[in-house]
Amino acid sequence: MAERLGELLVASGVLDREALDRAVAEKNRRGGPLGLVLVEMGLLGEEPYVRALSRQLQLAAVVLDPAKVDGAVVRVVTKETCERYGLVAFRLDRERGLLDLAMADATSNEAIDAVEAATGLKVRPFVAGPRAVDRVVQVHYANGAAAQPPPAVPAPTPRPAASAQRIDDLEDAVRRLEGLVLSLIGLLVDDGKVDREALSKRVAKSRGGKGR
Repeated sequence: MAERLGELLVASGVLDREALDRAVAEKNRRGGPLGLVLVEMGLLGEEPYVRALSRQLQLAAVVLDPAKVDGAVVRVVTKETCERYGLVAFRLDRERGLLDLAMADATSNEAIDAVEAATGLKVRPFVAGPRAVDRVVQVHYANGAAAQPPPAVPAPTPRPAASAQRIDDLEDAVRRLEGLVLSLIGLLVDDGKVDREALSKRVAKSRGGKGR
């Protein structure tokens, strides 16, 4: 759904109509996800791209490190599907049959449906930068590594319907809250009310403290 992705970026104010038209023309010429085309053409930086989509879709963003992503999880989805839709699997909840996807275009219901049909897993979408997604795919599909079937998922312990619904509602609320927090931080940084370097140091210090 390149059209919807482009419209969201224009509506968020990070992309103008002329730039979108140029990117769509280039995408039609060479193929590939629109997000990757936009970033590679220099029409939009990866950070504002991720921040805008996270804000517009109210989805949490994920920072991908190829060295920290399990290759077995990545290869649950075929390389062809990853490259066609600009996505990569980065986390698998075997017990509950859930697959977390980092998506350069999290508006694509077609992509989510394709992955769910191929894997038999329930997809949870996250926003990610198109170049970051591409790097993970290239690293973990190097040397022609083939896709692997998802590990067998044990049947979940039956839960009362009301309890299951409450858990699902809570997960949705947490993801929306994560997206809103990211959007708020982005707005504060853009407005100059928060210093980006100071914020990065504070986050690093906080993570270091949690690890002790």
